[in-house]
Amino acid sequence: MGLNEKKILHAIEEDMNVQANMVIDVVKHEIETMHDEKIHSFERGLKNETETYLERQMSDLQLQAKTRVSQDRLKKRRDLLKLRQEMTASLMDEVSQKVKDFVASDAYQGFLEQHLDLVEVGSGYFLVSERDVSLMEELLKKRGLLNEVRTAYFAFGGFRYVDEEERFEYACDLSERLQDAHAYFLRNSNFTFAKGGVDDE
Repeated sequence: MGLNEKKILHAIEEDMNVQANMVIDVVKHEIETMHDEKIHSFERGLKNETETYLERQMSDLQLQAKTRVSQDRLKKRRDLLKLRQEMTASLMDEVSQKVKDFVASDAYQGFLEQHLDLVEVGSGYFLVSERDVSLMEELLKKRGLLNEVRTAYFAFGGFRYVDEEERFEYACDLSERLQDAHAYFLRNSNFTFAKGGVDDE
């Protein structure tokens, strides 16, 4: 092989080496680019997953906190309602005993007389408890009245006057007064539940 042929082969070899190095550089660059994109894609995905996970965790924590607050509020409402019921029952027991004591006292006769004076008595009849029959007959006799006295159930005492002809009725029932007092207490006790919370004024 001549000198010229060797130079040509050497030039071709060098050119091929240059071309090969260029291809290798391009391939390396593409690999690095793909590698960077993969890493960025992975980082973005990881970031999105982390944010989603954190949002879910935060949402769960907020829900748990709201549930706990709601349960605490409900428990407080129940406790206060129970306390109110106990206080009301205690108060009503005390008032009931005072009413019973009043009925057993001399002032009870004056109470009946005061209410008898408010009744326009005609041909009707009176209803009283069994224990008050003789007392009512005595009070009517004092007023010159001969109306019939019948027995009926009264939790505490009092009377009812019924005039069927005139379609008139007058009630002086101590249990009704006690119920009215109970309703008044519930309306005016300043111990009410507000929407979304508890007011203890």
